[in-house]
Parts: sequence; structure tokens; C-alpha cells
Amino acid sequence: MSVEPTTVISNTDCLRQAIMALIDHLGSRNTNIINPSEAVFNRLISNSNAFGDWLITQKHIAQLKNLTISEKQNLINEYLGVYFKKIDSPKLFQLQEESLRQSLMERGIETNHLSPWQALDEVSSANKQRLLKQEVNQVSLDVNVENAVDQVTIYFQHNTVSKRSPELALLSARRMEEAGLGGGVNTQPFSKQFLKTDDNVYFYVMFRSRDNELAYRPSTYGRTMIAVEHDPARKTGVVSPYLMYSNDLAEIMKFHDPALSRRLEMNYGSSVPIAEKIKNPIDWEHPPEEWTLAKKQLYFFDFTPSDFEELIRTQLKRSLYNLKSSTNPSDQKLFSETIEKLHSHNDSDLNIIMTNLVFKPLGMPELWEMKVPVAVPENLYKVIH
Repeated sequence: MSVEPTTVISNTDCLRQAIMALIDHLGSRNTNIINPSEAVFNRLISNSNAFGDWLITQKHIAQLKNLTISEKQNLINEYLGVYFKKIDSPKLFQLQEESLRQSLMERGIETNHLSPWQALDEVSSANKQRLLKQEVNQVSLDVNVENAVDQVTIYFQHNTVSKRSPELALLSARRMEEAGLGGGVNTQPFSKQFLKTDDNVYFYVMFRSRDNELAYRPSTYGRTMIAVEHDPARKTGVVSPYLMYSNDLAEIMKFHDPALSRRLEMNYGSSVPIAEKIKNPIDWEHPPEEWTLAKKQLYFFDFTPSDFEELIRTQLKRSLYNLKSSTNPSDQKLFSETIEKLHSHNDSDLNIIMTNLVFKPLGMPELWEMKVPVAVPENLYKVIH
């Protein structure tokens, strides 16, 4: 797969305005300090080595005690301007490439002489072939089935707690911490120390009718919804089963290594999340061997977005053909009902259809996510109100 660098921000005035909005948002979290710039400046001083190093290069360290709020505001603008321009083409591409390489190695994929994108392509293609086993019989193509399946498309949804519409690149938790802007749920020990997945921006994999507008959907991760539908953003993504807590990893293993999944649940319980709530929490920097074994098998369900979409479409067609050719009246009825639902453009039916006709027949988890390494440029997503 060829992945081209993308441009993030070119207009200095737009960057300055976006940073001001970010400062207002971050500052509003601290009710003890009236001025947002004061709050953000104190946070950066306390939490960001990158900010401290930058202040040294700007020779401002000796003057910190005497800075006015306006001067602090200017310093924050300059610093964040420099930081966000670092997440720019071609630098972003280079950062993403290295981040993806490290991520694949954590999941048991050796890139060797390949670029990480090529290695992911190979793994994804092999996974698709393994699950499908054989292609849909092209002789049995049915126009009604083809048209119904063509109604379905996938998109990727990200949610944030910010009440403001984002105007800058979406950063991974690791890059947010690096900048001094705070992290997120992916900075918990299981994600940060064990999976090392905190350098990704996360999206739910969602389904909708092609003719429908994107619908606003809040989630437990926030009420502001951000969507990525098309290239080039999703060319840099990896689609894999939803994985936030250790019990999610045990659940994923049920579909690939059931014996290992049973050992994890037997030894560590099945609470949510496993091993975070037990009396003797796991040291995720030095986890028991079976957890590492499970992590190294995650790549069996890794896909490029394009392969994942092809997998979904192929299996949906296959299931519909099987229902149509069945002599069982209940199968015939389900076929007719499903075709009708696919043509009705009611997105609420799609998750059930995908579960019953795609994921269960293929022996796959039902919940999926897309991870984009490092950042998603602000020109590659849109906010849904």
C-alpha cells in the first residue's frame, strides 16, 4: 500500500485562532484560575518537558516569575504553534510510519525489509483469505442481492468530551501528554505500558446506508462526534477488534485461542476490567506470560480499512445467497426481511444484520475500532453536530 503524506495546517492565522480556542477550552477546566492562559501556562510548566525545553531555547526561563498574562499567552501560542506544525507533512507521515512499525511489532508482526504499511497489507490480506476461505460464487450473482449490499458503507466515528468543535489535528494520547495537554483513557497502564497503543487516535467502526447523511451519535467517550469516511485518512488506519481493557483481550481470544481465553478468565476473573479490579492488580510492565501470548496473537484480526470493508461485503453477500437458496421457509423469510431492511435505509438495523450475517458466520468479534497512528489532520475529519 502506498501512503502519501498529508498537509495539516498551512495558514498561520487559522492556526493561531485554533490554538486560542484550545487554550480557552483547556483553561475552562480549572475553576480556580479565572484566566485560561494562566491555567494552561501552569499546566504546561508542570506537565510538559517539551514546553520546558522550548522555553530554554527561547531564553525565557529566567523571566518566568515576571511574565504578564499577555506574555504567557504569547508564549503558549508560539509553543503550540511550533508543536502542531511538527505534526505536518511530511513529518506526520514519518511519525506515523515509525509508530505503526512499533505497534505491529508489539502485536507479533515482524516488518523485516517491508515498510509497516506493506507488512500490514500482507497480514490483512492473509486474514481476509483465512476467514473467507473461498470467494462468493460469481455465477450465482443476484442483482437484488448486489444492490442491497451496495447500500451498506462503513465510516469511522471518534468522540471527545470537548464542548468546542476541534479545529486542530486530533492527537494521540501520547502526543497530547508529550505536548503537556493531558492524556486520555489510553494512558492507563494496560494500554500505555502493556499494549503500547497510546500513540493512536481511535475511531469506532460504524455502518450506515450509503444514501443517508451521517447521524449524530454521542458515546461514553464524549458528546462531540467526529467522523472520518474516506481516503486519505483511513489509508493510515488499522481496523481491529475493540480493545480498551484487559477483559476485552480475553474476549477477543475466544475467537482465536479459546483455551487461552479460558485460562485468562479463570486465573484473573471476568470483571470489568479484568485484573484492574482484583485484589492483586497486574504489573503491566511485567505481565504474566499468558497475557503477552494473547497480545502477540492480536494480529490475526488486523485489517486495512479497505480489506475490512471487502470482507464485510463478501460475507454479507454469501450469507444472503445461502438464505435465498435454502429450502427452509424461515431462511427464505429472513432473506426477504433482510433485503427489505437494507433497502429501507434504516441504519439502526445494520448492526444486527452485521452480527448475524457477517460476524457470527465468520467467527469474529462484533465490536471493531480503527486506530490512526499519531494524529489525524484537521482537514481529514468533520465534526457532526
